[in-house]
Amino acid sequence: DRPAVYCEEWADPPMAAGNWVPDLVRVAGGTAPLVAPGERSAEVDPETVAAADPDHVILHPCGKGERGDPEAFDARGWNLDAAVHAVDDSRLNQPSPAVVSGVDRLARLLHPDADLPEPWAAASETATATPTESDEGK
Repeated sequence: DRPAVYCEEWADPPMAAGNWVPDLVRVAGGTAPLVAPGERSAEVDPETVAAADPDHVILHPCGKGERGDPEAFDARGWNLDAAVHAVDDSRLNQPSPAVVSGVDRLARLLHPDADLPEPWAAASETATATPTESDEGK
């Protein structure tokens, strides 16, 4: 059973993530009912999101890193019966190798009891879309 997922890439106005993000959700074992794979991100309203009946809300606002705020989302009063998570936008919004760690993060959020192989888990913790201090000067 694949959980329904609302991926929000922007909060004001609320935007459901499109492009490759619905494919990432599918690979992670979920469905993204608000935007078809390959379609552009779409502005949504609370009624549209509620009608999709998401099991999970993934907050990954563009350019904000891991600063999606589940408490601020809940304060909107959308009355969704969904788990709300913040994910670093570099794992989902940028077409880079970091999306591999994004799929892993999504899979772990959507299926917390799944037994993922350890190398996959380790890669998700170390992948980054930007150079680290240790990469500088190489």
